[in-house]
Amino acid sequence: MRKIFILLVATIFLTSCSVVNQLTGITAMSQSNYSFNSISNVQLGGLNLGNASSISLSNIASVATLLAGGGQQPIPFNMVLNMNVENPNPVAAILSGLGFDIAINDMHLTSGNINQPIQIDAGQTVVLPISIGVDIRDLISQHSQQQVSSTISSFLGITNNAANVTVRLRPTLMVGNVPVPSPVAIPVSFSFGGRN
Repeated sequence: MRKIFILLVATIFLTSCSVVNQLTGITAMSQSNYSFNSISNVQLGGLNLGNASSISLSNIASVATLLAGGGQQPIPFNMVLNMNVENPNPVAAILSGLGFDIAINDMHLTSGNINQPIQIDAGQTVVLPISIGVDIRDLISQHSQQQVSSTISSFLGITNNAANVTVRLRPTLMVGNVPVPSPVAIPVSFSFGGRN
């Protein structure tokens, strides 16, 4: 009986130490500096648009046709959003994973999770890639075709005005084997696209 009690106490202690370490890592992550780095591997409806800041004239016409089309076929929109994360803290910033919500011009684009541990050592800056994939048809079913077309056109630099992008990051820590997302999101905003 005494051995069982000692094992139970040891398990609780080790679990609480793990949680304390994770909380320290999450605190360091929440105190880190987040900024936009780049957008790469942009693809829309099978067109490879590269980094979206240098779309060719022929691609602009194809994108406009895709966004104005009336069919019911899926229009996949994929890209990688690269974020700079700088940890100015004296301890490593550690997470079990990261949830994200992304909006463009106040239009919700997507939500998702990075389900792998993330560690940024003290004083280090890393580029955190966030892979994004949505179907434009799903966006049109939630918003008007005009709003989606206008928003994506701004984002891709087809129209004059840049798009306002808002990213909300939610750190995740593991309590035992259960992932627990932070109730507080880390906001990051930037402008992207536009011709000016």
